[in-house]
Amino acid sequence: MASKSPPRSSVDASAKATTRIFDQIQSTSYSEISPATAFAAIGLFWVLISLRVFALWVSSPEFQPAPILPPDKPTAPEKFALNLFHGQNVVLACAMVFLYVVIPLRANPVPRRVRDPSEPRRENIWLNSRLMLGGVFCMFTDSYLNAYDYVFAWNSNAVNFGSWAKFMPFGDPNASSRYGIGVLWVIPVYMYFCCGSMILGGKVFDFIRKMNPRANTLGLLTILCIWGFQFCLDFVIQIATLRYTSAYAFAKTYKPLTLFAGDRYQYPIYNSISVACLTTAFTYLGLIHRMELGARISLVERGYSEWPQTFHSTVRTLAIVGFCVLNTLLCFTIPLTMLGIFGDSIADLPSYMMPG
Repeated sequence: MASKSPPRSSVDASAKATTRIFDQIQSTSYSEISPATAFAAIGLFWVLISLRVFALWVSSPEFQPAPILPPDKPTAPEKFALNLFHGQNVVLACAMVFLYVVIPLRANPVPRRVRDPSEPRRENIWLNSRLMLGGVFCMFTDSYLNAYDYVFAWNSNAVNFGSWAKFMPFGDPNASSRYGIGVLWVIPVYMYFCCGSMILGGKVFDFIRKMNPRANTLGLLTILCIWGFQFCLDFVIQIATLRYTSAYAFAKTYKPLTLFAGDRYQYPIYNSISVACLTTAFTYLGLIHRMELGARISLVERGYSEWPQTFHSTVRTLAIVGFCVLNTLLCFTIPLTMLGIFGDSIADLPSYMMPG
C-alpha cells in the first residue's frame, strides 16, 4: 500500500521554518564566539586604554603645547596654509556629522522607546555614528607611529597640547614625547578614514555598478577599482598637504619605497598603500552590509542578540569601535611604524618640526 505524501501546506511550513532557523544560525553564530562579542571585547579593551591614557595625559605636565625649537620659522604663506588646513578639517568633520547623522535623524527620527532601531535607514545612521566614534578612539593609535623612534614629524606651530605618547602601553619610555599632535586635523582625518571613506567608496561602487550593472561587489576588478581610487585620492592629498601646509612630515622612511628621499617633503609610497587598504576595508564593511546581504546590521555586529537586550546597543557600538581600531593598527599604524623604525632615509626638517 503506497504511503500518503504529507500535505503541501505542511511541507511549505516546514521549509520556511528550516530557512528561518538557518538564517538565524548564519546571522548569530559563525563560531562559539560571535563576531560581535569578539570585536566588542577588542573595542572595550581599547576604550578603557584610551580613557586611562587621556586621564593621565590631561593631568600631567605633558598636556601643554610642544616647544617650538629655534632657529627656523614658518613663512607667512605656510602659516596661512596650516590654519586653512585646520579649518577645512574641522569643517569636514562637522559636515560629516551633519549630513550623515543629524539630517537623516531629523528626516527619520528614532522613537524614544526604541533602544536599538532595526529599520534599514536607521541602521545606516547608527553605522555612520558608530564608525565616527570609532575614528575618535583610533586617534590614540597615532602616537604609536613615534613609539620607538621619531618617524612621523609634527609641526609645533599647529594647535596642539603636546602628545600622549608617554602614557601609551607597549611603547619605549625613552622615546621623545615632546611633539605636538595637531588635534584639530587628526580627529577629522581618522573620522574620514573610518566613516567618510566608506561613504565615498560606496559612491565609487555605485558608479561602477552604473557603468557595468553586472559588476560583482566582491569581484577582483571591483575591489581593485575601489582600492585604486582610494590610493590615488590619498596620494594626491598627501603630496599637496606636505608641500603646501607643512602640517606634518615623514621624518624617517624606507628609502627604496620613498619619493624625494632625503628631502623635507619626502613621501613613502607605502603610506598611500596602507591608507588604501585601510579605507577599502571600511568601504567593504558598508558595501557588504548594503548591497550583498541586505542585512540590517554589519558583519562585525553579527551575534549581538546573544547578549541581554539591555546591552545590545553597547555591544554593537563596542564591536564597531573594535573593528575600527584593529583595522587601523593592522593596515596603517603597524606597517608605517615598522618600516619607519628600519628606515634609512632621514628628512631634512626645519627645527619647528623636531621634538623638544
